[in-house]
Amino acid sequence: MRIGVLGCGWLGLPLAKKLVSKQHTVKGSTTSLQKLPDLEEHGIKSYYIELFEDVIQGTITQFLDELDILIVDIPPGLRKDPNSSFIAKIEQLCSCIVLSSIEQIVFTSSISVYAEGYPFPTHTEDSTLYSSTRSAEQLLAAEKLIKGLPQTSLILRLGGLIGEDRHPVHNLAGKTLKNGSAPINLVHRNDVISLILNSLKWIESIPTLNVVYPDHTPKKIYYQDKAEMIGLKPPTFEHSGKPTGKIIHSKAEELIPNFFYQQKV
Repeated sequence: MRIGVLGCGWLGLPLAKKLVSKQHTVKGSTTSLQKLPDLEEHGIKSYYIELFEDVIQGTITQFLDELDILIVDIPPGLRKDPNSSFIAKIEQLCSCIVLSSIEQIVFTSSISVYAEGYPFPTHTEDSTLYSSTRSAEQLLAAEKLIKGLPQTSLILRLGGLIGEDRHPVHNLAGKTLKNGSAPINLVHRNDVISLILNSLKWIESIPTLNVVYPDHTPKKIYYQDKAEMIGLKPPTFEHSGKPTGKIIHSKAEELIPNFFYQQKV
């Protein structure tokens, strides 16, 4: 298949490499001109593309040309720029997609669109969505824009991403935290990549999937054990007030043939 990965970052680049290894024709985009040669070295036809609220810089038309599937993996970027509009950026992208020959779209979203509470609510792909934060509000609006396109789409709501070179415990070590009894909702990057590869044949039949490893250990136990395991100072947890959290269930193993979570968080 001819597949484009819009956003060859921490998740998108290894995904694009894996697609190349499976003999797909792959285009990849980056917002860094310096990274273009690295993509080419791995057999990925590279493009500089950067989405703004009023324009898309780079060769977006050439990137989208002659693609069968587009995988959109671009973060909202609201932590860096809280006043920016991810919705406007996706609107710019959709105006280009609708003119392209693309047949199917995979869009990476987040489980932040589900409400937290106490007792901890359990959410599936069929749960009511909740936009209490600006990030969740914009992600929900972006999902709606993607679903409104004539192309078939699959929305992937990812849990907290971890990998061999990335784990939140490194930032939490030695700190005093809240919500120690709240459950974790994490997923390993390798499992996300595996799910995307396995889902490409089934996009037409699955509109939305949560992508979360089925382990919901309380944060206090999980992060303290993980810190000790790798030789870091364990975080401590306050016990004041009611904790808030949520438990995210995924139908991925049920709906995607030959897929199951393998990478323990």
